[in-house]
Amino acid sequence: MIKDYEYLWTTEKDEWCLVYTENGYCIINMINQSALLISDSELENKVIEKMMNEGICTYEDINEVIK
Repeated sequence: MIKDYEYLWTTEKDEWCLVYTENGYCIINMINQSALLISDSELENKVIEKMMNEGICTYEDINEVIK
């Protein structure tokens, strides 16, 4: 359920971003520099769309996020 991921654009919104790759967007935690994997691709697309609609930062280069 998308509700399970609402922390990405609410309580933890400053910790998460989207990074565009050749395979589409990845959900990245900027604090611990890890990726969030969602095994259901339809749900993943909905979560990414919601994050974008909520104004979560997006990057074109992973090097802007991972230091």
